[in-house]
Amino acid sequence: VGYLPQEPQLDDEKNVRDTVEEALGAIKEAQEKLDAVYAAYAEPDADFDALASEQARLENIIEAADAHNIERKLEVAAEALRLPPWDAKVGNLSGGERRRVALCRLLLSSPDMLLLDEPTN
Repeated sequence: VGYLPQEPQLDDEKNVRDTVEEALGAIKEAQEKLDAVYAAYAEPDADFDALASEQARLENIIEAADAHNIERKLEVAAEALRLPPWDAKVGNLSGGERRRVALCRLLLSSPDMLLLDEPTN
């Protein structure tokens, strides 16, 4: 369940892109771990069976999230919600822009259900 309060709590020091990408934490973590698995294959004492098993698990996570198209998803979401430029600092955004950034982050996290604490969302 995803919840969007009337006044979303956002880090004022981050830019719009970094804030939106918070929704992709698990996907980015899986991609980083997969890179580490690929690097581990080069080690002389690598356990290829364990590495292959972990590789398959991580690739399934990435495939299920359609992570290979994540950049396109980010751009489509930003355009659909008319987000400010990616490099805009969250602390400088208006209340409506902050809510749109928070909504974009929430939608990209793909919850099964949304709870929006604002009748105009």
